[in-house]
Amino acid sequence: MAVILAVVLLMLSWAIHLLQEAMTRREFSFWLAGVLVAVASAATVYVYLMIHNCLSQLNQLHPGF
Repeated sequence: MAVILAVVLLMLSWAIHLLQEAMTRREFSFWLAGVLVAVASAATVYVYLMIHNCLSQLNQLHPGF
């Protein structure tokens, strides 16, 4: 969990940096890259939560799993 949290926080800080560069340079490509990195970090959290939920349900069905 801590590793995924660290990766997500690094991705979000990178996205903020890209968005700041987009504002100063007025370039669409930096803005697009920042948005894509932010979406990827949100997707990482979403997939982690889905896998955690799936594994917890499997653990309830098969306690020795």
